[in-house]
Amino acid sequence: MIDFLPLIILVLWIICWFVAAHIADQKQARSTGFFLGFLFGPIGAIMAGFLDYRPSCPRCGGRLNGSTEKPNSICQYCGVDLLWDSGKPLTPELAKLLQQSHKEFIPVSEENKNAAMARPKITFTSLLKRLFPLKWG
Repeated sequence: MIDFLPLIILVLWIICWFVAAHIADQKQARSTGFFLGFLFGPIGAIMAGFLDYRPSCPRCGGRLNGSTEKPNSICQYCGVDLLWDSGKPLTPELAKLLQQSHKEFIPVSEENKNAAMARPKITFTSLLKRLFPLKWG
């Protein structure tokens, strides 16, 4: 029986590896759960249960299940219509504010951009002169 012990441990480790990947896949964290199961085995399967990369509703904070594929969806907890921007859910109020902020954005001219990017050159001696305002020859 002792000869089979490493084989039994290996099989259980591999089972926990794929169980962790499956649990994490339901919470949109498949690759993280896969590596946790591989590295930590049964403990990784437990840790995968605590992973959750699903987006949350901006109004109620409830986790959204698989709603990232749909451009317009409804939160299953509070019933708000959600609009999606770069994979993040927005309520209609937030989407309206975002559109207004984009309209009010004024592009910076090239001269102002260069002036803003220009910084005074700071050297060790100039720093000493600022810190210790003595008479420097």
